[in-house]
Amino acid sequence: MNYDTKPADRESDTERPLPCNRGYQEPLHRCESDRLFRARLSETLVGGKQKLDRHLAHQVDQGILSSLAVGERLKSRIDQLLQAIRSSGDANSPLLDSQRWSDREAGEIDALENTLLQTSAAIAELADGLTKQEATSRDAIGRMSGLIDELAAGFDTRLQRIETIGV
Repeated sequence: MNYDTKPADRESDTERPLPCNRGYQEPLHRCESDRLFRARLSETLVGGKQKLDRHLAHQVDQGILSSLAVGERLKSRIDQLLQAIRSSGDANSPLLDSQRWSDREAGEIDALENTLLQTSAAIAELADGLTKQEATSRDAIGRMSGLIDELAAGFDTRLQRIETIGV
């Protein structure tokens, strides 16, 4: 029986933690670690895109069209990044199944992934701010665009690093 007086935090209690560095130590767990990481990034981006879409629809309903084109371009870039994230697992499978990685190599991938997760969390915060009308639309979309660029570049760096491990 649970006698806690504090209500459970829904997100932290239901999400499975990412294995990160531990998951990359053994080849058996690498594909699963990679899949979980890519799923977490994808979920965050899909949620941000949905909030951006709702914000843009609300603005159109109000007759405000000034940020519609910029928002639509950003949604297109998010779609491209989502496609790259989702398809990278198949391409990396042979690389992930190869020999044991050193602690340093696994730590490098872990550090890159932590940075990417922080960037995706910042994107989610901006998307939340858009739906709550906390910032001007153009400013928030501009910052979100910069973070999407940063996330795409970081994800490419991660893929390149995985390709060079063991070479």
